[in-house]
Amino acid sequence: MVKVVRAEISRDKNLLSSMDPYCIIRTNAGEVKTSVAKGMGKNPVWSDSFNINFNGDTTLYVGMWDKDTFTPDDIIAETTINLMGNLTSGQPFSGWHPLFYKGQNAGQIYVEILFNSGGDRGNLTTGSHQTTAPHHIPTSHHVSSQSAQGNHAFSGMAVLRVVRAELTRDKALLTNMDPYVVVRTNAAEVQTNVAMNQGRTPSWNNSFNLNLTGDQLFHIAVYDKSLLKDGLIGETTLNLGTALNNGRYSGWIPLYYKGESAGQVFLEVEAANCTTAPGSNTSGPCPTGKVC
Repeated sequence: MVKVVRAEISRDKNLLSSMDPYCIIRTNAGEVKTSVAKGMGKNPVWSDSFNINFNGDTTLYVGMWDKDTFTPDDIIAETTINLMGNLTSGQPFSGWHPLFYKGQNAGQIYVEILFNSGGDRGNLTTGSHQTTAPHHIPTSHHVSSQSAQGNHAFSGMAVLRVVRAELTRDKALLTNMDPYVVVRTNAAEVQTNVAMNQGRTPSWNNSFNLNLTGDQLFHIAVYDKSLLKDGLIGETTLNLGTALNNGRYSGWIPLYYKGESAGQVFLEVEAANCTTAPGSNTSGPCPTGKVC
């Protein structure tokens, strides 16, 4: 079961009236939509829950939109929630998650997930929308653009390697795109080389030594280099609690742009002399090693 409880939004699409936010939850099998929080503006509250059967999903996409009457609905912000390592059968997984819009922090959203491994593991269940009174409105706390997902906060050094991407949207109509990647942490922002003229299949193989200061996630954004203004191609987050659970991670991570799939990026991360911060679920040094 997935329940979207509330949000605190830091950007406003409407200048003269309050926003009417709603959320779209997307999995491999399909998508569901919450009710519209009419007139609730930057602090919407929902009471919707959905019975969703995960079908090989490793992430859960949540996009927030502003309902409009005479014009197309506008996206407010979005996020991806990493499911791997966070879901235990019968145990709730809940918390605040950062929201992003075009690579910038746009607020936070509180989501509750309860996983039951004994159920049907087929397609997303349709007609399973429930409206219930919120049993608890979580106390707000600040979530930076580089912290929130999962229960593990890491401090120390990590090696990040941005390898390549497979992009499904193209910012350049007449020429090939020149993609590059920006990775943000609590303490820093790093940028890969520009993959000149490599279009939808860029390769970088750039490595960075990152100093983690209580980080729980990386924010990753892919841009197209332009003479006038660089354009966002897609963005995502990497949950460090999952990625560094065994000291090392490598794999594809989905990219999104305004609620739609924008491709995927391949990353490798390895912890070196890294420990979990107080209050996390794990402790002790992460295994050390070398990224190949």
